[in-house]
Amino acid sequence: EELQKTQGQIYNEQISKIQAIGVADNRIQNLAITLDKVKHLLEEMGTFEPPIYPLTQKEIFDGVWNFKHSLRDQMKEVMTLLESEVSTMEQIEIISEVYELLALDDLEET
Repeated sequence: EELQKTQGQIYNEQISKIQAIGVADNRIQNLAITLDKVKHLLEEMGTFEPPIYPLTQKEIFDGVWNFKHSLRDQMKEVMTLLESEVSTMEQIEIISEVYELLALDDLEET
């Protein structure tokens, strides 16, 4: 009802669907413009290499498990906030160490 008052027109489901289509089309157009700008910038820089690349297994593992602010660090922070028992934290540390050993073995095999 408030939307009808502010726009001064009848606002119904059909109008909302048309507006949603317009928003989606606008986002696609903005994405195309942004990609074109990136392409132009890369051409000016004289590079045709993609600015992103697929991560290796080690890079994925490091990002999730080893780096600062990794999933492991975030899990530790949450567990510290939720649990004050030392045994819980010790269990997490043991699981982390075992997981690291298993993952490193997997990385060495690939």
